[in-house]
Amino acid sequence: MFIIAVIRQRDTITKELCCLFLYHLGIALMIWLFVGFVIGLKSILFDGVATREFYEQNIGDDYENRYIRSKGALLVTYTLGGLISVVGDIYSMFRKD
Repeated sequence: MFIIAVIRQRDTITKELCCLFLYHLGIALMIWLFVGFVIGLKSILFDGVATREFYEQNIGDDYENRYIRSKGALLVTYTLGGLISVVGDIYSMFRKD
């Protein structure tokens, strides 16, 4: 009888830890996506990343093959990138031309 009670208690603790882990994982995922979305909006609206002039200046003659025509697709790319987008943005601020 005592052994069954110990096993049930251990399963309850495992389930609680699993739920707690999934809760924190969900919070981290929401932060990751929110940060990427904000950086994407900043890049598109303020930095002018989605313009042809930006691509012509930074890529050169081969911009037609690399140009993302849809601002929505570019925003999704930044959103999924999350904190990687932040690192790229900070790197581009301190890059020496």
